[in-house]
Amino acid sequence: MNGQGFIPEETIAHIRDSIDIVELISEYVTLKKTGENYKGLCPFHTERTPSFVVNPKKGIFHCFGCQVGGNIFSFLIKKEGIGFADAAKLLAKRAGISINIAAFQKSSEKEILYEIHDAAVSFYQNLLWSREGVTALEYLQRRGLSKETLKKFKVGYAPSAWRRLSDFLLAKTYPLERICQTGLVVQKDGESQGYDRFRERIIFPIFDELSRPIGFGGRILNKTEGKAKYINSPETPLYNKSKVLYGLHLAKESMRSQGVIVVEGYMDVLTLSQSGFANVVAASGTAFTHEQIRLLKRYTEKLWLVFDPDMAGIAATLKSMDLLLEHNMDVRVISLPNGLDPADYLLKGNSAEFANLLKQAQGFSDWRFNFAIKNDDIKTTSGKKRALEHLLPFIVRLNDPIERQELIRRTAGVLGLDELIINNELKATQTQQKTGRQTNNHLAGEYLRREDRGRREVERAIIYFLLTSDDMEEKERVLNQVSSDEFNDSVCQEVFRVFRQQKELSLSVAMECLEQKARDFASSLIFQEKYKGEDIAGCLRKLKGYAMSIKLKEIQRLIAEKVKNGEIITDLMRQYNELTGKR
Repeated sequence: MNGQGFIPEETIAHIRDSIDIVELISEYVTLKKTGENYKGLCPFHTERTPSFVVNPKKGIFHCFGCQVGGNIFSFLIKKEGIGFADAAKLLAKRAGISINIAAFQKSSEKEILYEIHDAAVSFYQNLLWSREGVTALEYLQRRGLSKETLKKFKVGYAPSAWRRLSDFLLAKTYPLERICQTGLVVQKDGESQGYDRFRERIIFPIFDELSRPIGFGGRILNKTEGKAKYINSPETPLYNKSKVLYGLHLAKESMRSQGVIVVEGYMDVLTLSQSGFANVVAASGTAFTHEQIRLLKRYTEKLWLVFDPDMAGIAATLKSMDLLLEHNMDVRVISLPNGLDPADYLLKGNSAEFANLLKQAQGFSDWRFNFAIKNDDIKTTSGKKRALEHLLPFIVRLNDPIERQELIRRTAGVLGLDELIINNELKATQTQQKTGRQTNNHLAGEYLRREDRGRREVERAIIYFLLTSDDMEEKERVLNQVSSDEFNDSVCQEVFRVFRQQKELSLSVAMECLEQKARDFASSLIFQEKYKGEDIAGCLRKLKGYAMSIKLKEIQRLIAEKVKNGEIITDLMRQYNELTGKR
């Protein structure tokens, strides 16, 4: 169970049954009864119209504004910024239930990894403020960072010795196998000892949304040929860089009211935060991922992109724009003068100027338009063609018809073209995107859109049934008739897997087993009455039909490709005939 450790399930169930969710949440939010639910202003984001709903019968809450949901445990975890064990202890105390404290010690594999990370944070931090860390500390101070900022972000120093951290952690009786799982220590095959990954580097601990350390970034202190300027923790059970935003744990509250400033590096985050811009985060890579954008959307839809003005930074901005457009984020782009990055710009005392840049920042469309016409010689025919080629895919993705029409008008005016020509080119671009070669996932996505989201609705109806039905026998039949692989939506897959893995197929148990994203989805689904009374047997048939159709379409695509190249298609035809026979 997520974060539960070794707390007995009967204890968790006792706590869950003893706490009235309406009473608990009412200590943070004013709730008013509306039918069988209670409604109020969301405690997790700023809103004027109540969109936060609590259902006492099911013991769940959901905000339709920021899409956060869950039960009593997840509410306390998010509101107080604590882990499951601490939330359980607080709720147990509230209900007068005793919990064996020993149950929390070394409670699970992940809990041990969190402990090791905590110990490493303290180790590195103490060294920064010791005699050994003087050179690192002087460098950070020259970059304008104060003692308060360094302590706030728990910045540290890794010494040059090969096994200092390793010896420190082993002395605390952590097993070498677990230490190596964190990525902090590397052990080569056949060797009994490991060596420290981070050596002679400034260390930036990376925290998750709940302020738990999950990874580290290390900046080289003394430039050495062949050594990377920055290295990061590898992928571990705790750290996945595509799902992490550096600084989010400190920025999330101010993001609710101010939006979020996104920069590239650790130093940028520290410098902006110190300069009064608390709502700053950094992506752990060159461009956004879907997971990172969903993380941000829990708190805000207003975003400023501040990437370095070199070609890599521009490429990252362009790539990020594509994803941000898909998620309907309100995005503006800031280009700093003189090729400076945010840290260097603010080091020169430009806080007031930076605040003005935020106010005057260009919107998505303006920045993309200006970038295209600035980088191509639009006085020539070939330059106009290139500029139009750069702009067309962007215009196609715009969801707002007014914004799209305005960009078409501006493009026509600057390039000296008739709007009719641009509209015709847009139609051709749309057709190209629909009929171009696509991967399996893209093929499935296009098919689903053409089917009016039919498969998504079928998948949700099945998950809604599993979440809300009291008919255990029918649930068992559903779980035995399909597999999680037959679901296209990854969140539906996770919910389905949890129900298959758990012996007790209750909503309350499921909500505690799900990751936060899936929990938010599940709570949202439960409040949607439109899935009530669906024909589950019919939904299962449709789900299998959708999966089969996608397989057939992919085989058809491969057949067409091989025929075009003059290749043999016997095996593909056999597969196709076998599948059509099954239909």
